[in-house]
Amino acid sequence: MEFSGYHFISHNANLPIFKDENSQEFLNQNEVILDRKNIHKKYSYLDKKIEKSVFIKNAGNVDSITMANMMLKVAKKKGATFKQAKIQNLITTSHSFEILLEDRSTIDCDQIVLAAGPFLDQMVELIDLKLPIWNTLQRKFITPDPLHVIPKKMPFTIYSDPQKLEWENDERAYLKSNDKLKWMTDIMPGAIHIKPESGNRIKMGWAYSTKHENPRWQIQNDDYFPEIVMRGASKFIPGLKKYIDQIPSPIIQYGGFYIRTKENWPLIGPLKIENAFVVGALAGFGSMMTCAAGQLCAQHMTDQELPWYAPFFHPNRYDDPKMKKYLSNVNIDGQL
Repeated sequence: MEFSGYHFISHNANLPIFKDENSQEFLNQNEVILDRKNIHKKYSYLDKKIEKSVFIKNAGNVDSITMANMMLKVAKKKGATFKQAKIQNLITTSHSFEILLEDRSTIDCDQIVLAAGPFLDQMVELIDLKLPIWNTLQRKFITPDPLHVIPKKMPFTIYSDPQKLEWENDERAYLKSNDKLKWMTDIMPGAIHIKPESGNRIKMGWAYSTKHENPRWQIQNDDYFPEIVMRGASKFIPGLKKYIDQIPSPIIQYGGFYIRTKENWPLIGPLKIENAFVVGALAGFGSMMTCAAGQLCAQHMTDQELPWYAPFFHPNRYDDPKMKKYLSNVNIDGQL
């Protein structure tokens, strides 16, 4: 874990970024600056009109692949076996399951956990269930930074404001006249994020897509995505404007599917079929909470005492009158 921090910024000092950001406990643990001059003095690469800076100290990044390999290694030492295969069918009996694999072998078990990422909906269909989930395709890209606009030690930086992208008059007129492109002139959501990468590169992303899509393994590049993100990011880091017309190459674009619920809270716990459990819908924060999600699911499976937050992630929360009432008052999209 590299504790480089998370830095949330806004052009609006009154924009609430965190629910408890004014509490003494929050202020003791994090750095909040609401003065333009002091913000620019400490973070000179930011736009001089940034009015709010919230730096989360106890945050950073982790190598998720190394972490996963370490966990798998420990699991194998404790007797776990690993099999890579495509599931063809899942047959349920009164108290057990038979998993049919593509190589015609089978696995018999008395408990199952469905943790199939963006393919979770296909898995639950095999046991005749349906969950309130859907997929959106989200992208990131990495590009060189030859002008050294982004400091090497800059924390992971998130711009919290919605915005309209800046276009020349003729560009805006063209985009508005094109039904497939006019969305680029609409108000875009907040949460553009950017961080320095090794080798004098920067990684940028913006989860602005809300289109529901079927998951697939192969994803084509989006020719517009790098320019859209660069334009949006230049709103709070003006130095990036130099790259808008000619983004440095090579541009490495990649993407994946965010599987999510309406409020973007994950599904962790028992399904409506006995001894079937789920860990899924961790859209945008999978690596951040995967260990805790696995622990919570294990507590369900072994009938341990559950933590206070378990009902909020329960797969059947939409049938619980108390949770339905609570969710009806949650007016957030939860997108990361």
